[in-house]
Amino acid sequence: MPHQLDVSLLYYNKELFEAAGLDPEAPPTTYDEVLEAARAITALGDETYGFYFAGNCAGCNAYGTLPWVWANDGNVLNEDGTEATLDDPAVATTFDFYQQMWDEGLIPPSAKDDNGATWVTSFQSNKIGMVSLGSFGIGLFGADGPDFGVTPIPGEDGGQAAFVGGDVVGIPVGAKNAGTAWDFIEWSMSEEVQTDIVAEAGSLVVRSDLIDNPNTAADPRRVIANELIAIADVPNTPYYNAVFIDPTGPFLQLIRSWVIDGEGDGAIGSTQSAFDSRLGG
Repeated sequence: MPHQLDVSLLYYNKELFEAAGLDPEAPPTTYDEVLEAARAITALGDETYGFYFAGNCAGCNAYGTLPWVWANDGNVLNEDGTEATLDDPAVATTFDFYQQMWDEGLIPPSAKDDNGATWVTSFQSNKIGMVSLGSFGIGLFGADGPDFGVTPIPGEDGGQAAFVGGDVVGIPVGAKNAGTAWDFIEWSMSEEVQTDIVAEAGSLVVRSDLIDNPNTAADPRRVIANELIAIADVPNTPYYNAVFIDPTGPFLQLIRSWVIDGEGDGAIGSTQSAFDSRLGG
């Protein structure tokens, strides 16, 4: 059963929004609004940039970049996850948008080589306006982090999407201490633990009937994250690790070729065979 949950969100730095003349209580809901905010924040100078993504991290981009495609009602795979759908218009819309931010210098050059090591700390530096991260950051940043808000990852015209991750727990057949294991699971899923330990720590509760608990309700950012579980998604494919998590996999190769190397939609042709081979072709 589900035991720990996390969803991806768009984090935005309220201090930088205000400094750039943007409303810190009105996060972007479209690509144009993201671009407007990223340009204004980058214009502040002093090595401040409007947007960030870990350009050499496969898992980071599965979690933080793929939802931008989903928010445009598109996907990079077909329904059963066995074929690449790189000609989906939402793919071009999303990665053209990323490429535009890269070409305009709205993303720091260091993002090109980030393998995930500074994906989180980049936002903590107070030099990044926006970044897609998991909801774990809400509790992680704490009082020492920047003044930030979170909002659903937007589509070009106002769609929303999120990636849901986490861990599951179970009892294997033949377990010698199945009774004790069940006691732990039952305890960990109890209202007391979910609200007074899990929610208090800033994590998402696993039980939908406990979303309105006081600890979650005390932080609007946690409320947004919990509500996103209802629309969050994961790639439906038996080849998930090979396609999205492997650092030599085709999804990261597609992003780097399209966005950083400037191939644009030419990246489809240069990565199609890699997708096919990883998808059992």
